[in-house]
Amino acid sequence: MHWASDQPSRKEFPVFGRLCLTLAGLGLAACAPGLNREGANREGILGHEEVLDHEAVLNQGEGIVHGRRALKKESTSESVVALVTEGETGQALCTAVLVAEDFVLTAAHCVENNPRRMAIAFATHLRGVKSEKLRWADVAQQHERWHESNRGGLGDLALIHFTGGLVEGYEVADLAPPSTSLVAGTAVRLLGYGVTNGLRRKGSGTLRETDTQVIQKVTPTEIATDGQTSSVCFGDSGGPAFVQSADGWLVWGIASSVTNRACNELSIHTNLASYHGWIKSTMARLRKKAKDNGYDDAGN
Repeated sequence: MHWASDQPSRKEFPVFGRLCLTLAGLGLAACAPGLNREGANREGILGHEEVLDHEAVLNQGEGIVHGRRALKKESTSESVVALVTEGETGQALCTAVLVAEDFVLTAAHCVENNPRRMAIAFATHLRGVKSEKLRWADVAQQHERWHESNRGGLGDLALIHFTGGLVEGYEVADLAPPSTSLVAGTAVRLLGYGVTNGLRRKGSGTLRETDTQVIQKVTPTEIATDGQTSSVCFGDSGGPAFVQSADGWLVWGIASSVTNRACNELSIHTNLASYHGWIKSTMARLRKKAKDNGYDDAGN
């Protein structure tokens, strides 16, 4: 799917009110009532929603699921942002990672249903985010194979171009080389704005992180991490998975799904090793599209 903004006004809209959790397919997006995505996990389509009392839960739990709050001074959190999409029937919350000064990478299912507009929030806490910490998307592109294979997870990636540049204190993440070893037992770090309790659907809206390990490759383009000790969950969709190297923290994956509702078994991530070429070519194409549509760097 290709998406282009109708160039909405740059005023702040109330993106951080009440959210709900869409469990359709056990994808990880948190959404407003009525905003669903159709998909499936290894167990089939669920299609259940539950309202999330955002005001009451921001301070509950310790992080992702059994994680901790991400510190702004850490290099991993400086490249992670929240993605809020607004559709005809509500809003959806996902996580994204900065891969250029004008692009974020997220999960394809986070931009389903042709959202009217998308905001990128540069903040570790989403309550009361000021307009100067919001950036607006103008064009976006899901991976071409996503709709062909959304029951298997192949291509659960999307690139979103935004205007206005980076907020001070943020930086672009480096991608892990395709040759990066991700064998069972490899230590990895996960970040996201999702819930801290998979069953109670509580705790979204704060950037959190956790350290866990690779369990196994589940498909040629997906890798599972250990969710028994700590896991991504609903709202963490699109969030990055990092591995530490001699060159620092590198992004190797994007959160896609979980294998049960409690988010305490396996966390499934799209392995970026096969997608470096797509990322590079799609960014070039979308930059041209944004320019052709008349957007400048300030979003005017």
